Amino acid sequence: MRPKGEPAYLTEATGSGTTIRLGWLRSSDETCAILFNCRTTLVETFRAQFSGVLGYEKNRAILVRTSGTLPRTPLAICLAMALTYHRRKTAA
Repeated sequence: MRPKGEPAYLTEATGSGTTIRLGWLRSSDETCAILFNCRTTLVETFRAQFSGVLGYEKNRAILVRTSGTLPRTPLAICLAMALTYHRRKTAA
């Protein structure tokens, strides 16, 4: 049974990053999603950097299998990029 609601994470520093949510795909009980604001370029950037390492859904999510080895380093980099998205965007 899937849990209700989606946990969401954001940095305490206002305006530094974008919200990260954890969710399930309706189409699969074997895959969960790390969701990002679709108005950002984050998933496009992740796809360019980690093609073949991570799965994606459109410009909205990284897909993660619920079993097997978790690609920790690529995920850590992607999460850090999301949590600093606005800060990096204004610095550029």
